[in-house]
Amino acid sequence: MIQNHQPDYAILEVGLGGRLDVVNIIDADLVHLTSIGIDHQGWLGDSREKIGFEKAGVLRAGVPVVCNDSQPPRSVLDEIERLGCQCLQYQRDFNIAECDEEGKLDWLGSELNFRLTPPLAGIHQRQNLAGVVAGLGLLLPLDRYEPSAVAQNFDGTELAGRFQRLQTRLEAEVYIDVGHNHDAAKALAASLSVIKQPSSRIVVLLGMLEDKETAKFVAEFEGIADGWWLLSLNCERGLSADAIERRLDSTVKVEYKFSNAEAMINHALSSLTNQDIILVTGSFVTVELFLQAL
Repeated sequence: MIQNHQPDYAILEVGLGGRLDVVNIIDADLVHLTSIGIDHQGWLGDSREKIGFEKAGVLRAGVPVVCNDSQPPRSVLDEIERLGCQCLQYQRDFNIAECDEEGKLDWLGSELNFRLTPPLAGIHQRQNLAGVVAGLGLLLPLDRYEPSAVAQNFDGTELAGRFQRLQTRLEAEVYIDVGHNHDAAKALAASLSVIKQPSSRIVVLLGMLEDKETAKFVAEFEGIADGWWLLSLNCERGLSADAIERRLDSTVKVEYKFSNAEAMINHALSSLTNQDIILVTGSFVTVELFLQAL
């Protein structure tokens, strides 16, 4: 596909893990390592050090890397050093900060600064934006461009399924997010805390797979979620609503359990108001079923 279309730049995701992923046969001109969390332990290992080693498998000798993690595992840093990679690390070599202009952020590098409008919703997307700009600086001479020219390239950026707000027939504000691990839950809770109003009620519709750490995911929403609705995932590795409930602490307020997304939609239509917020999350499958039922 790249050969057929001949783009100026091609961005490839090296998916599960990194080292053994089939996309890793391609030698890149720049490597972007996102923040490293605990997920897919059955394949990658049960610690950030083990997972970091797998992620570092995408590195190449002498190829520059953005490490968008303020505290990367030692296994990642050792591999960067061994391969002699130029590395820009989040909060060491670049950062992003609030500024005095509402709705704007300042990207701060060692020599360059840019004022940007965050294109995506969610507190965590600020860190992601910071890493992208750092990567552009390794590929292009950003000092030759006007700051406004750099900023305008992010206008209109969209990312489906990541704290995405939908316009639906429900009266409530609807957000969907395919996150399914502890770090994703932490980011979602932080983002919800920003938009939550004293008059609003936040409901989380949760469906998860059996190999995910359900209790840790839910725990991040303490003090944020006002009610939990559980959805059965009738697929391979899918948990039933009852099975999800059994994994949760007794202090978690499970209000309703649904065997299918259609039943959940019908209930939401009759019970949620325009003061409410509903977040649909826990799995790609959960979001898919919800979208199909709308």
